[in-house]
Amino acid sequence: MRRGDCITTERLYLRHWDKASDGSAFHRLNNDPDVMHFFPGRRTRSESDALLDRIEQQIVRNGYSWSAIELRSTNEIIGFGGIAKVEENFPNGPSAEIGWRFVPEAWGTGYASEMGKAVLRYGFERLRLPEVLSFAVVANKKSFAVMKRIGMQRFEQGDFDHPNIDADKFPKLLRHHCYRLDRSIWQKQKAAE
Repeated sequence: MRRGDCITTERLYLRHWDKASDGSAFHRLNNDPDVMHFFPGRRTRSESDALLDRIEQQIVRNGYSWSAIELRSTNEIIGFGGIAKVEENFPNGPSAEIGWRFVPEAWGTGYASEMGKAVLRYGFERLRLPEVLSFAVVANKKSFAVMKRIGMQRFEQGDFDHPNIDADKFPKLLRHHCYRLDRSIWQKQKAAE
């Protein structure tokens, strides 16, 4: 999200990360073996802090990046997600990506779909994006199910081998499937609701 913006849904609140107060929660997400199952490895606290720094730099450079996801009822951070720019030198770039990670106890609650719908609205209405992409490792069927539930469509031409994955060490994490949604289709979906 842009600096100063927030997104509120029925159960969730998306806001900017605060490294000083959110560092432990962010590290928990990046170090949980279940959350990081489709990533090459878990992050240490210093690696998580460095990622928070990169998110802040993305906001400065691009105007928006990933957000903290809180439960409105408890103010507990249960996830990491939102929308971020896909840089020119990355497959399908430049564009914008919607994504999410939730703590395991938040899985199966519908939070990802609830967040995804709100973030798409923000991306198309506030950021005026022409399209939004999402991608995941081919075995990540749960993420693909969320992508479909929030109205995204399979974009086979956008499939790619992730340039930051070592194919020799992590061959099952290399190939990514891509989904996308353009603003005109999203507007038609909203009008039909």
